[in-house]
Amino acid sequence: MKKFAAMSLQSFLLLSLFTIFSATPISSSTPPSLSYSDHCSSTVPESNPTIPDYTIYPHLQSPFSYYHGGDGLLTTTTTTTTTSTTNFSQFSFNHHKYISFEPTKHIFKTNTNGVYKIEAYLHLQSTNDYYYSRHGRYFNDSRSSVKFLLNGFLSEKSGKICMVGSAKNLNFHAVLKLNYVMNPTIVDSLISGSLESLSSSTDLNYFKPVWILGFSETSNYKYSGESGNGCDSGIDFPIDQSLSLPPRKFCSSQRRIDAVLKYKNECNSSTKKKNCTVLVDGIEYLPRVMSMDSIQCSEDERKVRFLIQFGNGSYMGYNQPFEPNSTLVAEASWDEEKGQLCIVACRVLKDNHVGDCSIRMSLRYPALWSIKNREAIVGQIWTTKTVNEEGYFNKIMFGSYENNMKQRVVTEGETGQIPRKTDRVTSETAMCIPSLCFHCKL
Repeated sequence: MKKFAAMSLQSFLLLSLFTIFSATPISSSTPPSLSYSDHCSSTVPESNPTIPDYTIYPHLQSPFSYYHGGDGLLTTTTTTTTTSTTNFSQFSFNHHKYISFEPTKHIFKTNTNGVYKIEAYLHLQSTNDYYYSRHGRYFNDSRSSVKFLLNGFLSEKSGKICMVGSAKNLNFHAVLKLNYVMNPTIVDSLISGSLESLSSSTDLNYFKPVWILGFSETSNYKYSGESGNGCDSGIDFPIDQSLSLPPRKFCSSQRRIDAVLKYKNECNSSTKKKNCTVLVDGIEYLPRVMSMDSIQCSEDERKVRFLIQFGNGSYMGYNQPFEPNSTLVAEASWDEEKGQLCIVACRVLKDNHVGDCSIRMSLRYPALWSIKNREAIVGQIWTTKTVNEEGYFNKIMFGSYENNMKQRVVTEGETGQIPRKTDRVTSETAMCIPSLCFHCKL
């Protein structure tokens, strides 16, 4: 009897659970179509792969790439304060958002000339911000990275890439479309495109479009030759006042340069003045600092490409937020005869294209230092435009106290001048010049 009662109770519980689950609808989302032809046929038509080909692999590198948008893809909520909605209408953002396009070795030629079947990872990262207070350290409670595995095709002729795929370990599905020129020049070296969700906007796994901006690194890059014409209209210095670059040291000396900008007296104001700034309208401050990051460099040719960014603070860190309207794309050649780097720079325009290459720069390493003049790098920025043309600005000087070169200190006898008492070079004060400083006693 007890056995029968136990079986009856068990049957009743099973029947109750079956009734509950039968009456409760289970929410599920149907995975979106990942068919390449459905989403990419109008960008790069699908083609049949033939044989493996790795020749384009080295040209699919992008050391400097940024993104904005993508709400719903990466969470950014703080545990201590209420997060406000950020305006992502342009590439200026509070969090540092980087994106890397990482091709695998699964690259194939196809039966269409110049079209390749490719596989790649797309890695989106957002750095966590930390806050300090008297109560200790607080940090953002966030998912800081997402990696997609994508498959698709690249067309050398059109310079376009289209791929579809999903995020690893996450239920995100997307289509990637990029403008990616394989043989770029300074004006078409910008990588731009989007990553868009394939889910319905009402789906829990939907995210807003991600807008991508980057710079390619490829040995196929074609220098314009403008920087090789010398630093026309710049200030020339006697060759013995500038250092030459030692063999095999060119690229290491150009890896990263941080400099302070110096304006004419009428420009030294907290507000932006006419003909004072290299930046276009829309930037209301007069930039005080500049950073030059090497995108790629040729030791043999002594040529280098730069990403140049301007800021309003006293220092620009390595995680400086990216703002296209305060950014220049540049290429440079070393002038051995004059001992200086000659630079041609272009603006990043509002439509995410490179244009207006009227900006010129020169940079040199002073061979002599004094206590009064101890900048390790000095340079100037000017424009080829006339004073009545839009975009004209007065010449701007800049200097930096840091570099990898070895300048020597000027003594009183070498300068032919009588320095002030505080300017006299001694064995102790000489050691306090930047880049030579080991044990400073002032």
